[in-house]
Amino acid sequence: MKFDEARVRAALLKAWSLDTAVQWTVENPASGQCNVTAAVIHDIFGGEILRKRLPGVWHY
Repeated sequence: MKFDEARVRAALLKAWSLDTAVQWTVENPASGQCNVTAAVIHDIFGGEILRKRLPGVWHY
């Protein structure tokens, strides 16, 4: 699938919320959304989701 930035941005803004990350704010809706972002990108483009444990938290 060809990368469509507008489609990706719209999907992410729809997916990010306070329900998906306690760090979410209107000013920074991407904060804490690495897992949701990985899921949306996977749904659109496929591939493999990778994760790594960093001190006290998983990152995707």
